[in-house]
Amino acid sequence: MSFAQILLLVSVTALIVYVVQLRSLLVERAVYLAGALLGVVMIMRPDWTSVIANAIGIGRGVDLLFYAFVVFSLFHSAAVLARLRRMDRQLTELARALALASASHAAAAPSNQSAAISERSL
Repeated sequence: MSFAQILLLVSVTALIVYVVQLRSLLVERAVYLAGALLGVVMIMRPDWTSVIANAIGIGRGVDLLFYAFVVFSLFHSAAVLARLRRMDRQLTELARALALASASHAAAAPSNQSAAISERSL
């Protein structure tokens, strides 16, 4: 097994740990920032991708970029899924609170109407 394969397996394992346990906004921002900085470096020094790829056992710099893109895409998908689940939970809590408030308001309304009718008849 090459160093690159080990590195990619460690990256995917870290992603799994993130998805299962860590899920925090700080970790997400740190990964996005690291990805952006890495992108700037690769734009400024495109020849470094081939040098790094060869150093870790990948044939071409383009392949290294592709593997990095796959890992980053998996992380991004996990972050978006976590955000959607969080929003779904919030929407469910809001709908429950609204339903309870409507039910309690509707239950209180008829008793108020009957009291108002009895006051008018006096």
